[in-house]
Amino acid sequence: MSTKLEDLAEASEKTVTEKLRAGRWLVEEEYEVHTGEGGRYIQAPSSFIDAEGRMNPKRRTYQPLVQYPWLFLEFAHLAEDSGLDGGDELDTDKNVQVALGWAMTYGLLGLTLRKVGCHRYWADPGGGERDTVAAFAYEAWAANRALRLYEAAARSGGVDVETIVSLIPDPAHKESVVRYPEEAKGFALLAFMHELRERQPYYHTTPYWRETENLLPNGEFVQGWGFTNLLGCMWLQAEWLLYAGPDSVRRCKYPECNRIIVYEQPEKPLEHKKGERKKHKTHKNIKYCPEETGRHCRVKNYRMKKKLQP
Repeated sequence: MSTKLEDLAEASEKTVTEKLRAGRWLVEEEYEVHTGEGGRYIQAPSSFIDAEGRMNPKRRTYQPLVQYPWLFLEFAHLAEDSGLDGGDELDTDKNVQVALGWAMTYGLLGLTLRKVGCHRYWADPGGGERDTVAAFAYEAWAANRALRLYEAAARSGGVDVETIVSLIPDPAHKESVVRYPEEAKGFALLAFMHELRERQPYYHTTPYWRETENLLPNGEFVQGWGFTNLLGCMWLQAEWLLYAGPDSVRRCKYPECNRIIVYEQPEKPLEHKKGERKKHKTHKNIKYCPEETGRHCRVKNYRMKKKLQP
């Protein structure tokens, strides 16, 4: 998995304070593949909550919204970059390996719920029968389709009708979209928002204490963000993409790729003192898809330019 994106996130100026997106996720030391009624699923040898209702401490925690601000993009690109199998059969050996690789780096999606107390359920980062290989692949393909639709609809050079049409399953819609580009754009954006709404139960706004200079709460609250599982964390990032605006989104400079590779995170609310200069992300050095994706857009763009030279 990508380490350059992690380095980029740590090196860049953050427009959202860490304290307002402090949700954590867990990565287990190891994972195992089991077979259940829904097919193969992934689970850590030990569960997130033990029989006494206590959290098991033997796991790595991290803040995905802080350390991996564009994790949604990486997840959506899995379908192409890692060659996830698609179609009707998603419980394949290839998808098992991709899902395990993702889990060892970022953790499971958190689709398995564990009962805590009498009436509470928590998403278990340790996995279980709902964290199936098929569910992982389905979610990755759904994210990929949604992102491709958004990229095609929001392209600065005009709507990419051909890509949108290729992603429409209904033949009747295909015919009308070919005739009316604006309808293609509307269809694509509505489809993106539909995927967002389907996963909104997994993320939410949440209040945080506003801290004073001595790091103590002063009785005031600010609005931040939280998530129930890793899937919700990534779709929260997807929602931020909608609000970023065209001037805050950077695409790969290789014309035949033109993927979104980075976008500005939302401004931090109520955190700037009067007269304080706000910081902005520039990301001047990010121009192409990361090399570890295997797309090698920098090299392809260079070769294309060489061919065009007289």
